[in-house]
Amino acid sequence: MKYAFLLYKNMTDLGAQEIISLAKPLTYTRIANLLVVETEGNEAVEKLSRRLAYTDSIYLLLFESDYENFIAKMENFDWDKVYNGSFCVRAHKIGTTGRGIGPCYAD
Repeated sequence: MKYAFLLYKNMTDLGAQEIISLAKPLTYTRIANLLVVETEGNEAVEKLSRRLAYTDSIYLLLFESDYENFIAKMENFDWDKVYNGSFCVRAHKIGTTGRGIGPCYAD
């Protein structure tokens, strides 16, 4: 499973190292104050959520897409396995090269 850890901006290096050393991810990528890690399951992340000092929030990464293919990826994703009812999609702009979009959809 992939998770996105939003790190506090004043301690991004220390926050990233904290997650990497405790979660022991299979892979990880850091973009500014966002650390994306891939783990074998969700048990380690659930335990970590109570322990991490330099992490603002943790998100389950459902899928990845570039700006041009976002709508197609969203339409092809199996939403029934992750929600029952209304949902809201928020994509945040990171750095200076991306485009931020944030449409909300409801039943």
